[in-house]
Amino acid sequence: MRRAPNGFLFVNGTPTDCVHLAVTGLLDELPDMVISGINLGANMGDDTIYSGTVAAATEGFLLGIPSIADLAGVEGGAAFRDRRATIAVRLVERHARMPRGRVAAQRQRARTSPRSDCTGIAVTRLGRRHKAEDVIRTQNPRGETVYWVGAAGAAADAGEGTDFHAVGIGHVSVTPLQIDLTNRELSCDGRRGAGSAHERAHRYQTGIGDDVGAHPRADDRTPARAGHRRRGRARLR
Repeated sequence: MRRAPNGFLFVNGTPTDCVHLAVTGLLDELPDMVISGINLGANMGDDTIYSGTVAAATEGFLLGIPSIADLAGVEGGAAFRDRRATIAVRLVERHARMPRGRVAAQRQRARTSPRSDCTGIAVTRLGRRHKAEDVIRTQNPRGETVYWVGAAGAAADAGEGTDFHAVGIGHVSVTPLQIDLTNRELSCDGRRGAGSAHERAHRYQTGIGDDVGAHPRADDRTPARAGHRRRGRARLR
C-alpha cells in the first residue's frame, strides 16, 4: 500500500483487494456505498463475469454495502469525463432514494456504459457475445515469441432490452446484477438432481447416475463484516 501525492492511498493488488482493505481495515466508518470506477471499457454481457471493476463492486456487496460498478464504453475529453461523473452522481442519488429493503432484495449493483452523446438511461439485462478472437502470435524485435490477446467477440445477443442495444442507441445502460450463478436446471433444486441430498452428493462423488451430478451443497457462510462500526460517509485518504 502506498500514498499518492494527492493524499489518497493505492494498493498494489486487484480492485477487490482495494475494497476489502479499505472496508475491513482502514476506514473508521462503513461507507454508505462502494463505487468502483469510472473505468474505461464497456464490459458488457459476458464481460461482467470477469471484470475487475465489477469484482470490486461485488466485494463491496458481499461486505454488506450497496455497490455500483461504473464503466465507460469510449474515451473522451474533459467534457465527456464530466458527463460520466454527472451520470454516476445521478445513479447514486437515485439509489439513495430507494427503500432500504428494496435495495437489499435487488442486490443492487449497476454498470453504466455511457457514450459521449448519451440520450437517456435504460435499465437492461446482460446480452451475450460471440467467442473472442484467437490470440495473435508474433515476434518482438529481440526475436522472442509474444502473444497478443484477441479482440472480444462481437455481440451475439444484442436485442432490445440488452445492455448492447441500449448503448448502441446512445443510452446509459444500468444492469442490476446478482451473485448467484447457479444453473437451476442442473442443480440440487432441478429435475436432473432429484433425490435426497445424500444421494446427490454420492452420485457427484462417485460419478454414478446422471450425466451431470449435483454438487453437494456447501455450508452457508456469511461474509465477515465490520458490524461494530457505524455506517457513515467515509473517504479513503
